[in-house]
Amino acid sequence: MTSRTWCTSCPRPSWSPRHNAAHRGPAGRRRAARRPVRRPARAQPSTLPYLDYLTRFTALEQLLWSNGQWWFPHPWLATFVGDAAVESVVGGELADLPPADLGPLGQVVLSPILREPVMSPLLRLPPDPMCYTFNLFRLPATDEAGEARRLVMANRAAYERVRDAGGTLYPVSAFPMSRADWRRHFGAAFDQLSHAKHEYDRVMCSPPDTRCSSGRSRRCRTRRGR
Repeated sequence: MTSRTWCTSCPRPSWSPRHNAAHRGPAGRRRAARRPVRRPARAQPSTLPYLDYLTRFTALEQLLWSNGQWWFPHPWLATFVGDAAVESVVGGELADLPPADLGPLGQVVLSPILREPVMSPLLRLPPDPMCYTFNLFRLPATDEAGEARRLVMANRAAYERVRDAGGTLYPVSAFPMSRADWRRHFGAAFDQLSHAKHEYDRVMCSPPDTRCSSGRSRRCRTRRGR
């Protein structure tokens, strides 16, 4: 993906010569007006066969297995951002994202999704007809626990910014969520989900971190004859 950053004090891309000149007074603006504006190179789209698309991370997985990084913590963040906010949200996050927080093999994934065909009742998406998955696949080059904790909290901060811009969470992300957070996430469906979890998951086989049930989390046990 080709990322672009925008000036926070004027409606010009920060890579534009006219942006730079706009902050250097009338003389700078006159000089910039006589120069052509160079646009950044655009990423060229490509088409993959479906099977290749499904297995596009296979080479990365094999590399992580071979160098031992597969066993390192990899705190990923997965969100959805609406079309109206995607440029500002993604641009802001990438502008403040140190490369080390992704790791040398980490990836930023931005993929469009049409909202109308999505029928999953509990998947929360922004209201825009076109949404985007915005994922930070963090693959740190260390297994240091303190670094993992720092990236988990960085995920939480990024999620709050995405949420405040109207985005939503794909609940496979690595950061803590409280019961109030889940209630806000699921909205009107929260009570129904909480009841279903209490009714059909009394030994807490589903992830207890969702905290949809007020009962104490217990390790899932397999019973004979069940």
